[in-house]
Amino acid sequence: MSLVLLVFIILNNVAIGDTLTFELSEREKSCFYQDFSGSRKYILQYKVLRGGNNDIDASLESPNGKILYKESRQSRDEFEFHTSNGTFTICFSNEFSTFSAKVIYFELRSQVMETLDSEAGVTSRPNAPTYLDAVLETVHKSFTKIAMYQKDSRLKEGSNKHAMDSLNNGVQFWSVLITFSVLLTGLGQVIVLKTFFTEKRKTKA
Repeated sequence: MSLVLLVFIILNNVAIGDTLTFELSEREKSCFYQDFSGSRKYILQYKVLRGGNNDIDASLESPNGKILYKESRQSRDEFEFHTSNGTFTICFSNEFSTFSAKVIYFELRSQVMETLDSEAGVTSRPNAPTYLDAVLETVHKSFTKIAMYQKDSRLKEGSNKHAMDSLNNGVQFWSVLITFSVLLTGLGQVIVLKTFFTEKRKTKA
């Protein structure tokens, strides 16, 4: 029972990086800042969930002002970079869009998967790792991967749901419009036919 509880705690406290989902209005630009210390390999991943043609301008700037990454009108992308001491700047621009706001998801995560000790802030152990420590570390890595797959699945599900809702609204709108068009056309035909028969009756009289 205690092992099951421990596994549940690990699953609910898995760290998969810094993530954010936000809406960027038309003709606007938003920048985010992340402080790093030391040199580590990180991954910047972003995706446009919905809005317009699902495209955005993105850039990554180092603390010394060097542009590490810059792409225009991308739907999604992934970029690896090495950190250094200082503040990195991540910018997303929707300035090229006149009418469409964009919903954007992005994530910053270390390429090297963190251990349980590093997440807990433990720098050194008095004793050598035990077999249980090794098992828990393996479980932790597996759950971290599962959490990443679940996150990607939720993003795809959200995008697909929005696409289906938009399609459903479009179908309903055109269905109502076509229904009224058919009714008006039928009513017009009845009125025209009734006029023809009325003129014939007047002529016979």
